[in-house]
Amino acid sequence: MLQSLDLYASIIDPDNQDGTVYRRLSGGWRELYRNLSLVFPILTSTLNSIRNLLPFPDSGSLAYVFADEAGTTGIHQLFPALVRAKKALVVGDPLQLQPVMNLSKEMVERYYETAFVAQGLTDENYDLYSPSAYEATSAYQRAAGVQGTCFGKGKGIVLIDHFRCSPPIAAISNALGEYGLVIKTRPITPVLGTHLIATDIRGSQENMVNFGEIEAVVEWVRILYSHGYSFGSKNVEKSIGVLSPYRKQANALRRALQAEYPDCNEDNTNTIHTFQGGEKAIVLLSTRQSQPSDTLMFLNRGPNLLNVGVSRAIESLILVGNLERLRGGVYSRIVVEHIERHGQIRVPGN
Repeated sequence: MLQSLDLYASIIDPDNQDGTVYRRLSGGWRELYRNLSLVFPILTSTLNSIRNLLPFPDSGSLAYVFADEAGTTGIHQLFPALVRAKKALVVGDPLQLQPVMNLSKEMVERYYETAFVAQGLTDENYDLYSPSAYEATSAYQRAAGVQGTCFGKGKGIVLIDHFRCSPPIAAISNALGEYGLVIKTRPITPVLGTHLIATDIRGSQENMVNFGEIEAVVEWVRILYSHGYSFGSKNVEKSIGVLSPYRKQANALRRALQAEYPDCNEDNTNTIHTFQGGEKAIVLLSTRQSQPSDTLMFLNRGPNLLNVGVSRAIESLILVGNLERLRGGVYSRIVVEHIERHGQIRVPGN
């Protein structure tokens, strides 16, 4: 046992460049893994680190793999864990953020040419199976039997009990994703008098930034600070989050807020993508839409982006944007109309 642990410590040591340890492992990895499992029956790892924890990808070296947040994971990212497992439990929400591929256009084109065209495969094959396809399905969706659509739910086991958002906010997610949620959130008295607020800002864009929305967000934050809420609150029930779908708008919001609030940072004021899995008591969502020429496709390509933005809020959601413009999108219209029916249209201070 001690010999096995000593060898394993050498294997996972990032500073160890001695190839002899891998040769020793290659001759007895099954015994080493068996001994290791007696001391550490459960290993936790990121997807990128699984190859460091278990260098030999022999099938069956893991009895089970439990993959969390698989709705945001590409199937190629989960593959190294799957090939080591006898069985897998794949957990995720296909209607939250989709897998993100940070590849240049040139790299995607080169991958398309070498891995598909040169292998005699078709564009249809690429759209269905490439992790770099524009609408690639997630690892969760593949496990649930989805084929060829990034918005399919498949036939997984659905957990419908909801405990985070106040019921009016959870109802928006329910409408966006058609989950059939059973909302079990404990009652919260909203400090602003309602759980849902929309502030109609027509504004205009300068360099992809809507400064009218930024002014409205700053005013709302001042009001929230006067009620004891803050960016840096260690109590999530008194916390503030400011989100935007767009990087430039999020950065401009953060710069404006930092001028008054030093505790404003990237952890509480950022893009929707950075808030996957997070939560704040009150969330302000700046949509940046202003002109009829502004495209709503990014917000409305599927329910995912707005679903994540809305469901980060525990107590109250404040939507800031051109409400008439937002009605032009399939999913943004759902959010606006739900707030109109169950919340209030207000400007800061009223």
